Amino acid sequence: MFIEPLKDLARQKFQGLPERDWDSDVFPDAVREVYNVAPPGSHGEQLRAIVVNIAAKCGKTLLDKGKKFCAMMEEVAEFGKHAYQVMAGGTVTLSPLAASEMAVLRCPICQFEFFANV
Repeated sequence: MFIEPLKDLARQKFQGLPERDWDSDVFPDAVREVYNVAPPGSHGEQLRAIVVNIAAKCGKTLLDKGKKFCAMMEEVAEFGKHAYQVMAGGTVTLSPLAASEMAVLRCPICQFEFFANV
């Protein structure tokens, strides 16, 4: 079937965009769209992991930027869960570390609290 090569091509073409544009106002929209089109589980995991890993790496800056990222986090709860898992030292599919080993971070705009391995 032609689906797997097409998914690989889509992932390759998409991968560089969030890495380059994570600091732009469209990153929250890109995350929302990825979670709308990429199904949960192994079929959408690779595409979702791209935006999750970038958000986990740049989370504090994204939260400091303003309301749009915080609003997206509230709308796309599964993304927030995945980002938390990666920030805690796991992956999108692995369990996070114990919360007692994390620092508590809070969004200055919406006051959303989460734990991170800093």
